Amino acid sequence: MRNIKLLFLLLLLIPCLNFAQGEASAIFLLISPSPTMNGMGGVGVCLPSKDPFSGYYNPANGLELFEGGSISYSKMKTPWLKNLGIDDMFFEYNVMNVGIIPEKYPIKCVINYHKTFLDLGEQQRTDEYGNDLETFNAHLLANAFTIGAGYKGNIYKMPINISIGMTRKNIEQFLGSTLIDGNEVPSESKNVFYDYGFLFSIPYKRECILNSFELMVMPTFGYSISNVGGEIVFNVSGETYRDPSPRYARTGISATVVWSYKNKVNFFKWQGGLAASDLLVKPRDNIESAIKYQSGFGDINFYKNVIVNKASDLVTVHRGFEVTLLDLFSYRVGSKSVDVAESVNTQGYGLESTGLFNLLYIFLGNPIFIKIPQYVNVQYNFSEYKSSIWVYDQKFHSLSFTLNNIDKYRIKIDF
Repeated sequence: MRNIKLLFLLLLLIPCLNFAQGEASAIFLLISPSPTMNGMGGVGVCLPSKDPFSGYYNPANGLELFEGGSISYSKMKTPWLKNLGIDDMFFEYNVMNVGIIPEKYPIKCVINYHKTFLDLGEQQRTDEYGNDLETFNAHLLANAFTIGAGYKGNIYKMPINISIGMTRKNIEQFLGSTLIDGNEVPSESKNVFYDYGFLFSIPYKRECILNSFELMVMPTFGYSISNVGGEIVFNVSGETYRDPSPRYARTGISATVVWSYKNKVNFFKWQGGLAASDLLVKPRDNIESAIKYQSGFGDINFYKNVIVNKASDLVTVHRGFEVTLLDLFSYRVGSKSVDVAESVNTQGYGLESTGLFNLLYIFLGNPIFIKIPQYVNVQYNFSEYKSSIWVYDQKFHSLSFTLNNIDKYRIKIDF
């Protein structure tokens, strides 16, 4: 059980745990929920992915998961800051996606709902004199909707994949209430923020080995800006605080290499990326100063922070990769350098049902095992922070279910 003052100290730790800087409020929005991307150091802004959580980094990402009319549900829940001796804080993230992919046109459209919930556990309510009253449960909540659209085609005979996306978030921060002059004064704030993202890839494919195998290489660039909105007005114990939103820029580059058999089975897949991120809030002389933000890339130097992947006191850099065999098992490793002195090493793995059916197809030769993954996909992903001053041994788990091509009322199989 904790009081409000201690709670605020814990909240102030969050940007230190993840991003090394922060004068902003609502900083719980900067906790990454994706077990997949957390295992790769947080490179989700630029890595085309089937991860349902990848829209957190870039609302233009995550379209790879869907084919035809589709629907998916994913959930992640984990204890938060348990290594600091806190046993009643939980971080939860849920995603519901609906995909629309017309067969006659080279476009994809995805609409998803995602909910971020940080349960701060049991708190001690006090009066204006600091006397303890009853307890309550505080929480931080974000309900968000994302719209993403992608195009796969050619421009002047050059193949391209391009997607854009936008997210609208309703933010609620509730830290209970204080009894002042016999009246309850709530400690809460409500805001609306927006995320915007862009993802651009150039896939190159070449047949090899008797035209039975195909090699695909795809470089990608990504950029997103998150939590764009007005100032956050927070009332605590009868005092009003005005803070900036945690406006955040991310950008990076990645490469994907896939070796597949007759465009049906992916024997081997490698993905790796380099990214950088920056809090766009300009420092204030005092809490009465005007709130100002940076634009574009903020303090990110694309060559130094992304390509060379060197951190600075203002910019966090990310790097990571994954190796996937037969679309069944993925191993991931990465790191996140918060500044020149602090680095977080990450690792993880994933299991996908598609690979199980690929194995059955390879050994049994029955084409039904190639058809099933076109309609059903199940994923389990796990990651952990292996070393960090603050968040060592922090673990993330998620389970995802996807139904693809639900607009097709029957499965046609040619034996």
